[in-house]
Amino acid sequence: LGVSGAAPMAGLAGLQLISCSTTDVREANTLAHERQNIDIYSNSWGPSDNGETLSGPGPLMMAAMEADAHQGRGGLGNIITWAAGNGLDDDDNSNNDGYANLRYTIAVTAVTYKGEQSYYAEPGANILVAAPSNGDGEAITTTDIEGSGGYTSNDYTNTFGGTSSATPLVSGVIALMLEANNNLTWRDVQHILVESSRKNEPQDSSWNTNGNGHLVSHKYGFGVVDASAAVFLAENWTLVDEEINTSSGMQSANTAIPDNS
Repeated sequence: LGVSGAAPMAGLAGLQLISCSTTDVREANTLAHERQNIDIYSNSWGPSDNGETLSGPGPLMMAAMEADAHQGRGGLGNIITWAAGNGLDDDDNSNNDGYANLRYTIAVTAVTYKGEQSYYAEPGANILVAAPSNGDGEAITTTDIEGSGGYTSNDYTNTFGGTSSATPLVSGVIALMLEANNNLTWRDVQHILVESSRKNEPQDSSWNTNGNGHLVSHKYGFGVVDASAAVFLAENWTLVDEEINTSSGMQSANTAIPDNS
């Protein structure tokens, strides 16, 4: 009623976490909850964005996220999206967030309706994709907590934003991808987002070509998510090869690391 999200047929399960004190046990229980029935864990929370805090998952949370990837969705792996952070004004970097920089997560940053970096959106090598959110005088319209407990006294707000808004939008696009092809693994989802996202703000100096020929930016990852392109790719996607895990053992480099360089 009133407004439609990116994936209007998706079911939602709200898991209480950051409104109460957060512990490693609570985080792990949340990310492990119903992992065979929940496809996507959308996370709009994380460590402080003050530019000074280095924090990440504890051992139980780490184990839960690894189990999501290897056991969730019948072995296909749960999809974990994560807000990249809103600390640009404090020179924060999304790499400082030990949740958002895990390979099991899809770190999402925010752009304005003009496709430019939002004033709060943190850069980082870990960012996979960007999605539209507030900035440059515009914001996101979405459902709100009923009555006076929300942003407004109505059931909707037109002032929402942040990477906390961009992230569930990407989660909705991923829901469309899984609706088109429910055989995708968690790694296939990341591959498809990389292949289908589109370059924004092409004149920005942050764009570089990586070793596989993809344009990538520390501001925008592989670009702004494109729902139509992602669903089109998902429909006829050939699954990537099984992941290979090797261990090299310890090696001594016997090389000094200079300071202030």
